[in-house]
Amino acid sequence: MPSSASRYGGAGGRFFFAAAAAAVLWGAAAPAALAAGETVVDPSAPAPMEELVPPGEAGGRDADIDEAPIPMEELVPLEELGDVSDEAAMEELVPAEYREEAAAAAEVPNPHWRPGMCGECHVGTPVEGSRPRFRTDDMIALCERCHYDISAHAYIHATGMVPSRQKYERMPAEFRDALKRGSPEGKLSCIVCHNLVYQCLEKEYSRKILDPMFFRGGPYNGRTDICYKCHDPKNYTRLDPHDMISDEGEILTTKCVVCHSVVPDVKHAEGIGDVSFKVTENLERLCRRCHYGMANHPGTFIAAFGATKKSRRKRKEPFTHLRVPPKKVLERLEKTTAEKGIVMPLEPGTGKIFCATCHNPHERGVQRLARADRGADNVQRLRAGRKGEVCLMCHDK
Repeated sequence: MPSSASRYGGAGGRFFFAAAAAAVLWGAAAPAALAAGETVVDPSAPAPMEELVPPGEAGGRDADIDEAPIPMEELVPLEELGDVSDEAAMEELVPAEYREEAAAAAEVPNPHWRPGMCGECHVGTPVEGSRPRFRTDDMIALCERCHYDISAHAYIHATGMVPSRQKYERMPAEFRDALKRGSPEGKLSCIVCHNLVYQCLEKEYSRKILDPMFFRGGPYNGRTDICYKCHDPKNYTRLDPHDMISDEGEILTTKCVVCHSVVPDVKHAEGIGDVSFKVTENLERLCRRCHYGMANHPGTFIAAFGATKKSRRKRKEPFTHLRVPPKKVLERLEKTTAEKGIVMPLEPGTGKIFCATCHNPHERGVQRLARADRGADNVQRLRAGRKGEVCLMCHDK
């Protein structure tokens, strides 16, 4: 089975350091012509893309992707990309026999943090104090029997690559040992960062609350803290993908592809339907790559707090705002956004509320229209200002 390095950037194991909440370019589709009285971003804001480098001057407007300048007009139009769904990607990247095995594995309950599930990974039942035998010596293949699909890991770090000497020397001894156990060639495997022992031994189950991903050396205060076991934190202070405009006032297109599958055409795209993402549904997954600890999000709490006991008993799924709004709420949202000149986009295809419905992930000045720029760079990036205001866009009390 191809390693994650080959699937995400070739032998060099190019990887995305998770640094971003989901990005959505403009929000709900804008009308063909500006509404009466509508303005563009005020002059004090960073210049919109079309004002930075006029087309045809200084070589035209370039999208610098992987250090290879590509003129914006030469980017592949979305309609020519074909099927870019997760399913199509999996059919192309993952051999059929592995997809079938993974589908069968999907019927098996999650073996992590559960007693009696040793056989999912091991030959026989390991005895504490002995060296357990795995079903295969290829630790990446072992994990990908179930975790073959595109997940948060695919965006965070590649596997199957040999770390540089500098990073190897920075690793704690425990990580170096795991590197050798996972691959005779010293290639990164899943167990370098994830310590399987934590979730195997019942005496360690108390870790699950603070360290559900069983990170080696955990629990950590933040998800990226484990990254600095190998990486120098000083080199990653500017990896925030919300920081999208350079000191020279140019849009940093490499930040766009943290969430978008293709760099959006900022001059012509007028709505969320004109851009593409790295996932085709459940766009909140893009945000959770970094903002993974959102179980206690205020919106989730309010949704549960405001429900009656009767409605809580009837409701089968967890309380969350990430759902298709009821007709009454949708009608109010359409009315208030039109009145206040705000864009609050819903997920394409499903019409669900997602993170960027309320939070604007872009830096101010990236978006062409003032109404789509609202909330950019604000505290918590709320499109409608303070917390109470954004709630009243959908709710009347």
